Amino acid sequence: RPQKRYFGNVTRLDARVGELIARLDDLGLRERTLVVYLADNGWDQIDTGGRVDPLLGGPRGKFSIYENGFRTPMIVSWPGTLPAGRRDDSLVSALDLMPTLLDFAGVASAPPDRNGLSLRGLLEGRGSLPRDHLIGGMGQLRVPPDERDGTRLLAIREESGFFLREPQWRYVFLPDRGVEALYAIDEDPWEQHDLAARHPERVARSRAAVQAWRRRMAIPAPTRRPAARTSVAPRAASP
Repeated sequence: RPQKRYFGNVTRLDARVGELIARLDDLGLRERTLVVYLADNGWDQIDTGGRVDPLLGGPRGKFSIYENGFRTPMIVSWPGTLPAGRRDDSLVSALDLMPTLLDFAGVASAPPDRNGLSLRGLLEGRGSLPRDHLIGGMGQLRVPPDERDGTRLLAIREESGFFLREPQWRYVFLPDRGVEALYAIDEDPWEQHDLAARHPERVARSRAAVQAWRRRMAIPAPTRRPAARTSVAPRAASP
């Protein structure tokens, strides 16, 4: 039943998006409108036999640090401006959306305190994205099955979890549990085979990158100082 409701809502959303696109066509605005379609979680609705939470994608879906909860598409459409039907497996993030929109709007560059890269060149087919990895984290994670009290299928606690995603590899770091794992993500998309012991140098390098990212993210964002007040003679407003 939860899976039926989930797919019913997906169908409803798709229908509403179709109505929106049709309305843009009716108004003659489609070729003047950049449409971006995102998803916030990417788990599959697998049949788990009721043993875990099917609506949340099982033990490696929502509230886990594993790939099945993070691999989501970004679909971009702009007839007459962007080539249609292209697919690209570059590592992108929702944080790239703001600099991308600013770029298309004619803003020279995103503010220096913003994260993310403009995807305009990639979307227009003018080269690759200058990025070799992505790092992300969560502050709430599922409680491991052996720690549950048996009264709830899903238990969540405040706990840090991080990942580093490269084109061929995915590193998982759960510092509170002392867990590190490494997966050859293209060959093992369900992350069943931990290769950390075989690649200690890659694990150490990934851990160092995650720790540096954590320190950088902990720094408060810069704030604009109020402009110094000066005495200026009043003048008539310009028309």
